[in-house]
Amino acid sequence: DYSTIIGYGGEDKNVVIPEEVNGVKVTTIAANAFASCGLTSIVIPDSVTYVKNQVFLDCSELTEVTLPQYLTMYAPAFGGCTKLKEITYKGTTYTSKSALKSAMAQNGVTTPDRRSVGDYSGDLFDGTGLSD
Repeated sequence: DYSTIIGYGGEDKNVVIPEEVNGVKVTTIAANAFASCGLTSIVIPDSVTYVKNQVFLDCSELTEVTLPQYLTMYAPAFGGCTKLKEITYKGTTYTSKSALKSAMAQNGVTTPDRRSVGDYSGDLFDGTGLSD
């Protein structure tokens, strides 16, 4: 059994996604689940292995994201997150797209077609405040 986060209707601007909901492991965040929601930070637990496309579309106030260790990401995950300047992955905070993609590629993060993030032609982090 597994569960999917399909949306967020809360008012908290700093969100930690739980590993389980009602005793069922959370493994996926649906497309557009957090789109335009006004979050400033989010922590995605290690139980989540799939983050669908445009999951944080136009979260213009989002500044910090913590990603799980193993993950399949659909691009563009963070389009319109213009204030996003820090992504924490495996305990290290990145401000550069290229450094983050390199670290993720070395650690098993893939794209939907199972290519390494480092070999992916699309940019998972287009529309963010991360440096090139």
